[in-house]
Amino acid sequence: MRPVLTIFAIWLAGLGAAAQFGKISILYSDFERTYAGAGALGIGVMVSVVGMVGLVFGTSAGLLVARIGPRRAILAALALGAMVSLVQSALPSYPVMMASRVLEGVSHLAIVVVGPTAIATVAAGRWQGAAMTLWSSFFGLAYALLAWLAPELVAAQGAAALFQVHAAWMLGCLALLGALMPRACRHSSDSGFPG
Repeated sequence: MRPVLTIFAIWLAGLGAAAQFGKISILYSDFERTYAGAGALGIGVMVSVVGMVGLVFGTSAGLLVARIGPRRAILAALALGAMVSLVQSALPSYPVMMASRVLEGVSHLAIVVVGPTAIATVAAGRWQGAAMTLWSSFFGLAYALLAWLAPELVAAQGAAALFQVHAAWMLGCLALLGALMPRACRHSSDSGFPG
């Protein structure tokens, strides 16, 4: 049962990583008003800078993860993601928000580098295809959930609430993976779905 829970916890972390893009996309119109001086281009860069970090550092990210270990990398990435979302919930100045988005890119990159390899390690051979199919759904599903749920949350409680919920999500994933990953990753030969 533990490997199954670990796989789902990694997938939930993936949803949080996808939301690092999606939360700004959902708030695009709000941010055009909040950061009016930045213009449409500035808000567009705010959305995409997370991916730019991956473009620049993607090739070396795997080496860094191998050096520090996948467990430590994903836990640090989740902690960083939560911290950054809390900073963003204060709607800081545009330069501070952009700096936070660069850090968020680091968090995002670590999660998406560790996620699929950690799932492949935890899932037994006959279930690896199903586990990787689950992982592949994280981006689209996160955007769909944000498009469905976030507008009402933002309308009722403001943009800060979306960042706070995201921070709580990342902390929840941190707690889950902190509890689940050590044994599952060390004993991958015994892992797999039941049945």
